[in-house]
Amino acid sequence: MDITRVVLTGGVSGGHTFPLIAVAESLRKRFPGGIEFLFIGSRGHFESDEIAQAGIPMQRVLTGKWRRYFSLLNIADFFKVPVGFLQALWHLFFFMPDAVFAKGGAASVPVVLAAWLYRIPILIHDSDAVAGRANRFLSHFAQHIAIAYPSAHRFFPAEKTALTGNPVRQEILRGDAPRAASHFKLTLEKPILFVFGGSLGAQALNTAVLRILPRLLEKNIQVLHQTGTKNQEAIVAAVEAAGLKIGESGYVPQAFFKVDEVADALALVTLVLSRAGASSIAELAATGKAAILVPLEGAANDEQRMNAYDVAALGGALVLEEANLGEHILFEKIEELLGNAELRREMGEKLRAFYHPDAADAIASGIYDSFSVNCLFVYYLLNIMSQRLSHFKNVHMIGIKGAGMTALAGLLSKRGVMVTGSDTAEIFFTDRILENQSIKYRERFDPKNIPSSAQAIIYSTVYSQEKNPELAAAFASGLPVFSYPQAVGMLSREKLTLAVCGTHGKTTTSALLAETLRFSGLDPSAIVGSRILNWEGNALSGSGEYLVLEADEYQNKLAEYAPWGVILTSVDWDHPDFFPDEESYQQVFRDFVARIPQHGVLVYCSDSANVAKIAETAHCRKISYGKLLGAEFRITDYLPAKMGFVGEADALKQTFAVTHAEKFLGTFELRLAGEHNALNAAAVLALAVFLKQDVERIRMAFGKFTGTERRFEYIGERYGALIYDDYAHHPEEVRATLKAFRELYPDRRLRVIFHPHTFTRTKAFLTDFAQSFDAADEVMILDIYGSAREEQGSVSSQDLVNLINRFIPGKAEYTPSVEELSLRLEKTIGRQDVIITLGAGNVWEISHKLARVK
Repeated sequence: MDITRVVLTGGVSGGHTFPLIAVAESLRKRFPGGIEFLFIGSRGHFESDEIAQAGIPMQRVLTGKWRRYFSLLNIADFFKVPVGFLQALWHLFFFMPDAVFAKGGAASVPVVLAAWLYRIPILIHDSDAVAGRANRFLSHFAQHIAIAYPSAHRFFPAEKTALTGNPVRQEILRGDAPRAASHFKLTLEKPILFVFGGSLGAQALNTAVLRILPRLLEKNIQVLHQTGTKNQEAIVAAVEAAGLKIGESGYVPQAFFKVDEVADALALVTLVLSRAGASSIAELAATGKAAILVPLEGAANDEQRMNAYDVAALGGALVLEEANLGEHILFEKIEELLGNAELRREMGEKLRAFYHPDAADAIASGIYDSFSVNCLFVYYLLNIMSQRLSHFKNVHMIGIKGAGMTALAGLLSKRGVMVTGSDTAEIFFTDRILENQSIKYRERFDPKNIPSSAQAIIYSTVYSQEKNPELAAAFASGLPVFSYPQAVGMLSREKLTLAVCGTHGKTTTSALLAETLRFSGLDPSAIVGSRILNWEGNALSGSGEYLVLEADEYQNKLAEYAPWGVILTSVDWDHPDFFPDEESYQQVFRDFVARIPQHGVLVYCSDSANVAKIAETAHCRKISYGKLLGAEFRITDYLPAKMGFVGEADALKQTFAVTHAEKFLGTFELRLAGEHNALNAAAVLALAVFLKQDVERIRMAFGKFTGTERRFEYIGERYGALIYDDYAHHPEEVRATLKAFRELYPDRRLRVIFHPHTFTRTKAFLTDFAQSFDAADEVMILDIYGSAREEQGSVSSQDLVNLINRFIPGKAEYTPSVEELSLRLEKTIGRQDVIITLGAGNVWEISHKLARVK
């Protein structure tokens, strides 16, 4: 191949320049010594220095700026645009690149238009939560669009848009705290505040910090301050006039930080006070540094405010509006965060959700693949990204026993990929699935587990590099490393993805949907979070065009997926360890459904006010289902199943009728209990009808579906007692599950063994949990199952027992010993009992030990 050429273009700030350099670095790795770059932009000093330092030659074009207020400059700038366009045509003619990568801004406009005229492939990237006006315009000419925030999807055509995140300079990850302390003459023994106003500085931050600087220093808080070149002299003069000595007092101002200095500073400091520019947030996310974000007032499209609040919605930062930068509130917030190490740690971890380590490589892949097809982007970037995973023939999976990880392993294995893995020695229901599929794994974490033949590594987001030596070795290996949601996100771009999301009912609904499509002859692929009894596994690898995906919202995994169709079952606040409040939890669903393309579909439960409100943000075909008037697919004549004694547990059958737009579709039978499962089936019916499937075939599929493991699963019997297991671990799930059991067995004694899951969930919903066992006769509570997420917390199972017994004395008991509980149950159970194990931990082992499995 001849030497490859790429034109880079963008604005004058670090938010444009740094990602351009990061992508150029990634491309250089693919073409060592064989790629040429040319930067074409306006006349800015900042990007000139950075681009030149990166070894990239530059050319200038005139650019016009359209101001959102009356100005005579708008008239002058109008005439600059055609001149800049002619200049861009000239530069491109003599350089004639293989592709153009544009970061937006006025400087990109003439370059992209000229490239479009020459039919040069164009890829644009937007860094912010709200797309810039230039990129919105240029999207009509670009073949591919990469975005950094899920909320930006709504501004661009879905079929050529991919979520990549913001590219981050790799030097940012190589900071060294001791080196930084020596360089800046600061001590590691005292807290350090880093005032980071972005590449050009921030006057408002400078002024606010100067007001509180004496108080900060009095509290032994050191301050490292990027002032901006224009402000440095004035700030130094003001500090000296106040009688403070630069450096000796613990205050270090500097006009501008080079990339290695920024990296060292972020490794050193305790807290960051920063603008909310996209690149600044990306670098904070990459280093997991707690921050106070101050959005720039008057920023174009208000993108900094949207960036900041997207981060804050997940608990990743504290936001202070510029108008609220009074000295008292700013000082109080800084002091509060510096005094709470645990809160800073949590904020840093949640901020990491905005770090996409492969962002530069993903964009570079789009550019690189264009070269191999003679400069024609035959494949959209979406397809290029999704195909990357299927290129690997040997994949190693860290945390392979997770429900989603096991399903992904099964799907890849069925595609002919050699899969290996590792996990803890703890027994999960997924052990049997992996063994049945002959997938080899080791029950410990060790860098030696990674096979020399591995071409890529996928890891569960339960684990981090800091606490998992095998994962740390994976990132250091130089191999491509993907998180579970990133890997599934790639697969979701290969097919038309039908994602089932919501707080409750995801597993049953996605399994029933996949089974219905399979029964209808569509041969779908599927990834489901539990073993499906009809499949003897939890994944399908079909040749059809659909991928059915159980889409988990935890850690905002939804941000990685590319849905064509979505079923939204319910939205009740959950995962308080990641989502600090109900609003942040609902926001991830709003962002997700907003990304459904206009030709796609959203099926949602209109009985829920939360769900109905979120559905308003979708811009596609919307279909409602539910029990209440107004639902497009409405359940009527619901008849709960009734149960007898031993021998009838596998004959479960409930019936319900459905009307569609006032047309009676008939009565459906379902071998699942509970009104919530009738709703799940109505969702599947609505989507299948939208896909033009025959209602009679759907009816037959419902009748043959036998459910999933750990969802109202009949395990067996002991001494005439019926024994069941269920995954319910949220108060609403517990309530709905036990209501279904009471409907089935109105005259039997319901004895429940509950395993609370995570300390944060138990604490946040303690009162709700205490009131969710109304249908049970007896409740036995095991110790809280913290899993890999948590080791301890400020709540206990005894707290839950006490609260249950406050309402109904003697109903609940704390039973920390599984062995003692199993022995006691074996001695006391009888024909009138229904034993139910509930929870997301290993409580299922008790029901399996008690039962004589059928």
